Amino acid sequence: MFNDLNGLPSPESQKGGLDYKLNTNYNISKAEYRSIKRNIGKNKYVNIPYDTLVLGFEKALKNMQSRVDACEGVMDIVVTQMSVGKSTCTDTDLRRLVKKYLPKIQLILRLSAKRDTSDDGVFTTDEDNWCGLGFYTPKEFESSIKSTEYALNRSPDISYCMSMTHSLFVHKTSQNVIDFLNRNQNRILIVIEEAHEYIACPIEGASEAAKVSGNNGGAPYHAVLPKTIFEWTKNAPYVMGLTATPTVAQNGKYGIGKGVNKDGVVSDMLYVANEESDLEFPFRVIDASAELEDLIPHQSWIDKVKGYQYQHKNPYSATESLRGSLGDVLKKEKALRELSEKYDSNITPKCVWMGVFGRGGKSSGWGMPIDEGKNQTLKYLNDNNFDKNKFCIITMTKDGIEAENLKGEKKKIEDDKTACKILNDPYDDAQFLFVVNKGTSGLNIHRISNLFIGRVRSLKLLRIERLIQIYGRCVRLNVGTNVISKSDIKNDVRNYIDFYLKKYNVSLDIILKTLLLSNTFSITIPTGYVQRKTKRSPLKHDVEVEAMKKFTEKFCNKVEKGRDFLLKFIGGKGVMKCPTCGTILNKNHLDGKFEFNWDEFGALDEFFNM
Repeated sequence: MFNDLNGLPSPESQKGGLDYKLNTNYNISKAEYRSIKRNIGKNKYVNIPYDTLVLGFEKALKNMQSRVDACEGVMDIVVTQMSVGKSTCTDTDLRRLVKKYLPKIQLILRLSAKRDTSDDGVFTTDEDNWCGLGFYTPKEFESSIKSTEYALNRSPDISYCMSMTHSLFVHKTSQNVIDFLNRNQNRILIVIEEAHEYIACPIEGASEAAKVSGNNGGAPYHAVLPKTIFEWTKNAPYVMGLTATPTVAQNGKYGIGKGVNKDGVVSDMLYVANEESDLEFPFRVIDASAELEDLIPHQSWIDKVKGYQYQHKNPYSATESLRGSLGDVLKKEKALRELSEKYDSNITPKCVWMGVFGRGGKSSGWGMPIDEGKNQTLKYLNDNNFDKNKFCIITMTKDGIEAENLKGEKKKIEDDKTACKILNDPYDDAQFLFVVNKGTSGLNIHRISNLFIGRVRSLKLLRIERLIQIYGRCVRLNVGTNVISKSDIKNDVRNYIDFYLKKYNVSLDIILKTLLLSNTFSITIPTGYVQRKTKRSPLKHDVEVEAMKKFTEKFCNKVEKGRDFLLKFIGGKGVMKCPTCGTILNKNHLDGKFEFNWDEFGALDEFFNM
C-alpha cells in the first residue's frame, strides 16, 4: 500500500488514477427521525440531535460491514451540526457500535486536524473491554508499536482507542509505522474529524484544491491524505469522516458544469450550485443533521448580526464596528454582574470576545491586520478604564500563543488547550481572543459572547464552509453559572434548569434572564464585498451574507426561538406569564428592578432585510 516515508500510495496503485465511485447521499429518513422523537415520552428529555448522530454512526458502520469483501474504495462521511457531540459519540457510543457491527476491530485511530483537538480528553477512559490510550504523537506511536501489537495479539477480547493528528498520514512516517498499519489494517478503524479540511479534495493540483476551497490556489497541493485513505479503503473499508460542513467535492457538487447566470445565459462555471457534477467522488455523505428547532435546548442562540462596509486597503474602516462589538461584550458582562450582585451570586459574568483578523502586510488590503486590531482594542479598553494589570488579551497565531495586558507586558501560553482552559475559566482575566486562521475550527470555548470578523475572504468561487465553521465557535451552551457539572447538564438547558431549581433557591425569572444574556451571542461581519465576476463565474455573491444565511437556516437558532422555548418549558413549572408579551408574572418578578430590553430581539431579521 505505502512505498515511502510520506505514506503516498505506491506507483502500482496509482496506475490509471484512483477509481472514484459515485457519491450517494444517505440521509437519516423521516421515519427514523420520528422514531427518535417518539421516545420523548419514555425518557425525561431526549437529545434528538445526539440520538440522530448515533444513528448516523450506526449507518456508517453497517456500510463498512457490507463492503468488507467489495473493496470499493469508498469513504462515508457523517454530517451533523456543530456542538451536537461528535467527539462524545466517538468516545462512547462508537465503541459499543463497533463491537456490535465490526467485532474484529481492535484499534480505533481518531485523527484530528489540530493537536489541541486531538488532545481534548477523548479516548482517555476505559470502558467495557475498551482501553483508552489518549493522545499520541506519531513519534510516540512509533515507540509503542511493539507493545501495542503484542497487546492486540495477546488479548483479542480487549480493544484500544488512540487519538492522533492527521499528520500520521500526511507527514513523514517511519517504515515501522507503515508496516504496522499494513499488517493490522483489518483490525483498525480510522475516524477522521474535521473531514472538510485535510480530505477536502482527492484530486492533486492547486487548481483542483481551489475549486473546493474557493481560494485561488497558489500553493502546491498533493492530496496526500485523501489518496492514502482511499487506497486504504480498497484493502479494508474501515474509515469514516466527521464534519458539520462537507465540501462541494464530498457532496458531489464539484467540477465544471453548465449553469445559468442571472441574465438567463447558459455558460460554463467552475462551480454550479444544485447541479450534478461531471466528476464522481469516493465519498458517501450520511446526513445525520437535526432539524433546527431540535437544536434549541443544546446550543447558544444568535441575537444580533451587525454588518459593516470594509474599504479596500483601509483597515481603519473596521474600527467603529470593532469598538461597537467590544462595547456589546462589556455591556452584557455588566448586566450579568448586576444580576450576580443583586440576585444570584452563582452567576459568573465573564464573557469572551473573539476577533478574526488578517496577518498584516499585503493581507491588510482585505482585512484589518491582527496587530492593528489589538492596538484598537487596547485603546478602547484604556478609554473605558479597564484594569491595566489584567492579562486579558490572548493571541493565537502560527507563531505561538501569548497573553498580554494593557501595559504591553506579555507571557507565553503553552498550547491551544491551555488557552481554551483559561478563556473558559470564569475567574481568569483572559477575555479577548485574537486569531488569524488558528482556532477558527475545532475551538471549544463556551463563553464566546461576541464574534468580530475583521477580514474579507476574497474568494474566486462561492465557498462558505470555513465561514460557517468560524461562526460555529459561538454555539456551545453557556448557562452563565459554574456550579453544576457538564456531566449533570448533558448539554441540555432543560437539565440545567431542573438541577439548578432543586439545588439553589433562585427564582425562575432570574434563571431566565441569566440564560437570555449568557446563552446568546452576536456576530459582526463585513458586508458588501462581492466576489469577482469572470467568464466562468458570472454570478456575484456577498460571501459573508450568504454564509450567515446558511448558518441561521441550518446551524443555529435565533434568540426569539430560545426565549419562546424557555417560556414554554418553565410555563409548566407553575410560572404565570403575560399572554401578550410572555413576560413572567410570578410573585418573584423583579418589578422593573432589572432592566432587560426585549425590543432588541429581532435584530437578525432587521439585518437580512436591510
